[in-house]
Amino acid sequence: MTMLIIIEGRAVGTTTNDDTNGYTMVPAPKDFAGDLTGVEYDPVAGVARMSLAAAQAARIARIKAEAAAAIAATDWQLQRAREREQAGWATLADVDVVLARREAIRRSSNAAEAAVNACSTAQAVAALVWSADDVAVPLPCRVTRARFLDALRAQGEDVIPTIVIAKDASPALLQWWTYFDQSEHISGSDARLAPGLQGLEFAGLLPAGGAAAVLALLNGGAP
Repeated sequence: MTMLIIIEGRAVGTTTNDDTNGYTMVPAPKDFAGDLTGVEYDPVAGVARMSLAAAQAARIARIKAEAAAAIAATDWQLQRAREREQAGWATLADVDVVLARREAIRRSSNAAEAAVNACSTAQAVAALVWSADDVAVPLPCRVTRARFLDALRAQGEDVIPTIVIAKDASPALLQWWTYFDQSEHISGSDARLAPGLQGLEFAGLLPAGGAAAVLALLNGGAP
């Protein structure tokens, strides 16, 4: 066991020998990595503790390492989900489940680091625990462009041809349609989506309730 050499209440070195010739030996505190400037000695309790700053730095380093390991452990899940989606055996929703899990780890570790920095004592730092799912992350709710067009077509067989014709007479509609027509994925959280769909409905290019029906697909409603 690494022992700290205490002289006149200050940690001055380390030893593993049981030599009491002029100095006191106490066990090194948790997270001690050889930097004596980060150690404080409590003469009343007769123990050495990490200073607040040192404890915070060590705990944050461990959190980063734990988060990195947790994310790395999901690499195979992400690869499998993406490969299955590309092959048509799964959907983007299956990919997004893994992406949300990985993002939850990042946000949870960030929250844990903030909590560490907010601690006022080294003891509070030592007592802090965190989990990879402390911060909930909603699913991205994405669909492929093909499924987006399927949702439009479900509102009427003539919906897409009508929109294609109408866009040539409307610069605003042309810009909106081109963006979504060329996008690989459509996200239900895209701020441009709902107003555009509602505009199509107001213009008579979608039937009444069509905008809500298309949005339901992108937000986990219709399959």
